[in-house]
Amino acid sequence: MTARILRADLIIVGLKLPDLAGAAVLRALRQQQQTRRVRCVALSPGAASDAAADSDAEAGASGFLECWGKPLAADFLRSRLQALLA
Repeated sequence: MTARILRADLIIVGLKLPDLAGAAVLRALRQQQQTRRVRCVALSPGAASDAAADSDAEAGASGFLECWGKPLAADFLRSRLQALLA
């Protein structure tokens, strides 16, 4: 797993991946000693109101710190990264 090798400070995980759900990725990260405490943010496929609400609920229930909807504005991304990595 690349996250163990890189010793990541923050991992952004897509919720709707083609081969594995984001929640499963987070569970796998939490099972590894090296990645157990890495901060993880979910990335939802879009910002549509109903889909965003479902993604937020799914991300929160799975244990992600936050859920960000695409597309991400540069100012938003910069401010959230600064807050999460401070």
